[in-house]
Amino acid sequence: MRPCSCVVFLCLALIANPHRSAAASLRVGFETNNDPISFAQKDGRPAGFIVDVVEAAAKEVNLTVEPVIGKWDEVFARFKAGEIDAMASLAYSPERDQFIDFSIAHLRLDGALYVRKGDRTTRTLADVRNRRIALPRGGFTEEYLTKQGMNQHFVFVPSLAAALQSLDKGECDVVAATAIIANSFLRENYQRSIEVSPVVLPGFFYELRMGVRAGDSERLALLNDGLARIRANGTYHRIYEKWMGPLGTPRVRLRDLQPFLLPASLVLIAVLGALVWQRRLLRRMAGQAAALHQSEERLTLVLKGSEDGFWDWDLQTGRIERSERWAEMLGYRLSEIEPTLAGGLKLVHPDDRWLCENFRSPDHMQKSGRDNIEFRMRTKSGEWRWILNRGKVVARTPDGKPLRVAGTHTDITDLKRAQTELTRQEAQFRFIYEQAPVGLSWVRRREADTRMVNAAHERITGVSAAKSRDTQNYVAATHPEDREPQRVLLERLYRGEIEHFSLEKRYVHPDGRTVWAMMSTHLYRDPVTKEPQEVTTLVDITTLKTAVDEREKLQLKMLDSQKLESLGVLAGGIAHDFNNLLTVILANASMIRGEVNDPHARAQHLAHVETAARRAADLCRQMLAYAGRGSFVVDRVDLGRFLTDTAQLLQVSISKKARLTLKPTPDLPPVEADIAQLQQVVMNLVINASDALGDTPGEITLSTRRGRPKPNLDGVVHSFDLPEGECVCLEVADTGHGMSPATLSRVFDPFFTTKFAGRGLGLAAVLGIVRAHHGALTVESTPGKGSRFSLYLPATSPAVERATKGTRPPIPVADAEGTILVADDEPVVLATADQLLRRCGYKTVLASDGQEAVEQFRINPNGFAAVLLDLTMPRIDGAEALRIIRGINPHVRVLLMSGYSEQDVLARIRDQGPVPVLRKPFTHDVLLARLAEVIAS
Repeated sequence: MRPCSCVVFLCLALIANPHRSAAASLRVGFETNNDPISFAQKDGRPAGFIVDVVEAAAKEVNLTVEPVIGKWDEVFARFKAGEIDAMASLAYSPERDQFIDFSIAHLRLDGALYVRKGDRTTRTLADVRNRRIALPRGGFTEEYLTKQGMNQHFVFVPSLAAALQSLDKGECDVVAATAIIANSFLRENYQRSIEVSPVVLPGFFYELRMGVRAGDSERLALLNDGLARIRANGTYHRIYEKWMGPLGTPRVRLRDLQPFLLPASLVLIAVLGALVWQRRLLRRMAGQAAALHQSEERLTLVLKGSEDGFWDWDLQTGRIERSERWAEMLGYRLSEIEPTLAGGLKLVHPDDRWLCENFRSPDHMQKSGRDNIEFRMRTKSGEWRWILNRGKVVARTPDGKPLRVAGTHTDITDLKRAQTELTRQEAQFRFIYEQAPVGLSWVRRREADTRMVNAAHERITGVSAAKSRDTQNYVAATHPEDREPQRVLLERLYRGEIEHFSLEKRYVHPDGRTVWAMMSTHLYRDPVTKEPQEVTTLVDITTLKTAVDEREKLQLKMLDSQKLESLGVLAGGIAHDFNNLLTVILANASMIRGEVNDPHARAQHLAHVETAARRAADLCRQMLAYAGRGSFVVDRVDLGRFLTDTAQLLQVSISKKARLTLKPTPDLPPVEADIAQLQQVVMNLVINASDALGDTPGEITLSTRRGRPKPNLDGVVHSFDLPEGECVCLEVADTGHGMSPATLSRVFDPFFTTKFAGRGLGLAAVLGIVRAHHGALTVESTPGKGSRFSLYLPATSPAVERATKGTRPPIPVADAEGTILVADDEPVVLATADQLLRRCGYKTVLASDGQEAVEQFRINPNGFAAVLLDLTMPRIDGAEALRIIRGINPHVRVLLMSGYSEQDVLARIRDQGPVPVLRKPFTHDVLLARLAEVIAS
């Protein structure tokens, strides 16, 4: 602060305090071990620059100082705890500003770096970061160095004096401190081994201020007032000169200099002349020194960057000067290795020592001049490291005798390990390549003569290694039928359409033998040249192909046998049932013929015939269901509600000792199914479960859930065309005697049963219904533990309230009139239909097949009230006849007859639009009702 400012500030302070009150007490904290700023005397009282400054300032504003002295961290902790009113000297920081109010500065401290004299290794900030820095813990210096990233090698000591002593003893490399304090210590202790480093730490200075706790504005104003007064009245200058030295240069008056002006001028001129000459000389020397220093620094950086060790051998003295790096790569300090040839040979592996001795012999150097050798050296930890030693003669006598040899030391352990591993892997690859039973071929596309093949490749292709370089030899060895497919795939491979391909192909050997091979070819691109190359593997599958052929033949034989057995069982079962039915029909027909005069007996016999015929029709429907071609009406079905609605019917159909349990899962999505056929499936499964219980009490459980079928090696799974997506499962489980694996494998065979009185299609029809619904059916059973049948049906979209299905109102049969064209290839059916229609008043025109029906229709296209066509007829079937007839008269009314389901019939004539279908067999009433409906439409 300038004197005029201080005077103004003092005047204002005096005006503000015209009357001094009694002296108030002020507890002030002083740091010890900070000579000459503040320290403790032998009697324990504080002394130093800041002590005098604080006492002088306090006296000016009528304050009495109560000193509290101690180590920095102790005093500062008491200040923060409120035990001390003010701190004598604090460096400002944003963190401290949060809880401290600072006075005006009373001392600026500039920092400096101190090193041992002669230290040339600490020249830049980067060098400082790699040195051991001694400093007291806490305070501005630690904070500054940490922010500069120089805290990797801190050595903490109690005080600055201890830090300088550590530097003198070589226990650290650098001390960072404020110059005033450090210089004072060095002067008092006559330290000559420490000097200031030329490295400048940017921003390494701070101003000391007094501090009070935040908000203590009254004490802060008094302290600032006192500091201003001692600066204004000269007290501050006297204190500074007492502890720190002269504050500035005293003002000199002109009259004091007059007696010395002339002599001084002459001396000045002489000195200036000498200075000019000296400056030129110094500039030249400085340039040379700078160039030398730059060259030295560049060489040092190169040596550091190369990670190599360097050595220089004087052959006359035998001394070898080695670099620090030479020793560091072995884990030693340079001082630990004797600077001679023998000192280095002690570390060389015994097996490699002769190489070094031969390399470094004068005779060898005389002949070669330079040489490189590799050998092993022992590190300080006992590890052996591989070293590459390069040497060259750099000085000779006039007659050519070597005087000095210089060279480098390079650690090549990792390289040697990599080479060893590469050699090992190459040998392993070569062994695998040669011994592998798989044929291997590697071809450079641009240079096919570089093909590399192994022994297995020769054996499979029949082309020897000597002929492998000519690609045409492989073309000739390939079976003619396999050449074109391989050529097409190779072209696609090289056009980039595919990355690899595989195919089965045949090679024809010179002896005529054919070898089947699985060929896989991949495109490989050289990572450097990007050249495309073919890598091909061949696996001999001749034995496999032969085994597959034999297996297929055996499977065909087994399938034929199974088909014959199944057909035999099916034919036997059908023949048995139909024979029973035909027996009833024929017997009752004979009795009708004999009971001409007894109407009641004839009616009874005819009822038996009709019953047998209906059972025959039911058997045919079961056969269609088994084939998955039964007739069904699809509707949205809630399986939970379906189980509830069917429970009563199921309960009366099972054994009295069986307990029926329902476990429906709520909120299941609906499925699309035919309710009648679904009832048939559940009824069949529940009755089978009841039979499995026999006379033993047990439980039959019907449950529903979400899920899809899973593979089961111990069970039976029929998945059919089950689509992707969510499914709903209906399970029927029992606690009966279960099934053996043999029984489980045949459970769906037609007419197969384990019951004494069992017969019919049974579960085979169930399987057909599931197939028609594109569902899945799984069976799990364990002897003695019961069985579980799981029916899976695809879930539909969110449930929609099912429309009420009403019964179709009967169509009244009007007075039958008109001509009906009837076509059927079965004479009995044709005659029966003719009699029924004529009895009801229709006229008929008969045709024995589709061709005849078309011809009859061409004669009178508009003369028929309806056309009754059988679907399956010779020459022209019903579907084709329908197309031709509608082509002649698009408005003709047609009724198709078929024993197949309505869905199958409509699928065959889907391009003809909706056509009414009459299912065979049919009764008199059904025929007339359907025909009247067609005519009326």
